[in-house]
Amino acid sequence: MKTITINPGSVTFEVNEEETILSAALRNGLIVPYGCKDGACGSCKAKITDGSVDYGLHQRRALSEFEKSNQSLLLCTARPLTNLEITANVLSISKEYQAKNVL
Repeated sequence: MKTITINPGSVTFEVNEEETILSAALRNGLIVPYGCKDGACGSCKAKITDGSVDYGLHQRRALSEFEKSNQSLLLCTARPLTNLEITANVLSISKEYQAKNVL
């Protein structure tokens, strides 16, 4: 189990082995920007400030090699290899605000 800290705000949560950061954030009641959940759209892009990740499978248009070399990641495909500190938008930390699909 790894610990993720999202800044700004120092929001901290745990990620289980083989769980993506997005899945863990949603499981912990955090609402962060995302779209496809499979590495295709880039809506959940964030920045690593400390630690390392397995980037997982994703499309290059969503996260390029240049972006990875500049510490960007996709929350929907990345799995932490260490405790991790990232910069990302947290829209809500309350479970009463649930994400909705818009058709």
